[in-house]
Amino acid sequence: MPDLLVMCGVSVLAPPQPIAPPAPTTGRTAPANRAQLRVGGLVAAAWLGIVVVYAAGLALVLPPLLLLAVASLLRGGRTLLDRLMLATGLLLGLTCVAGLVFTIWPWGMHPVPVAGTAFTALILLAARHRRRPALPRPAGSAP
Repeated sequence: MPDLLVMCGVSVLAPPQPIAPPAPTTGRTAPANRAQLRVGGLVAAAWLGIVVVYAAGLALVLPPLLLLAVASLLRGGRTLLDRLMLATGLLLGLTCVAGLVFTIWPWGMHPVPVAGTAFTALILLAARHRRRPALPRPAGSAP
């Protein structure tokens, strides 16, 4: 007698397969989870810092801070000036593209969402490419 089949194609007469018990947990956080928590903490700290800077009336500090952060993640250029020029070119190009998006989103050009989005993107890109911020040492310093 052929096996009876249900709609999904499973035999009704076949014996049930035992279900494997779940793997035991050690209570330790996996390295990937720690990295995600660290990135989430950095993003939250960036937004909080931006809100505090804006509340203190120091929003003019945010663009140079973003420029320095981008320069610290770049690996091209030997000197700090080289990196700052590369970062300036990169940010000028990205500002043209981002300006199109900023014209249609509900917050306009308010400093908190614009800087928050920029720093969030920077943190996520640094985490994705596993880059840590590092600026070149001055030429006259000893190793």
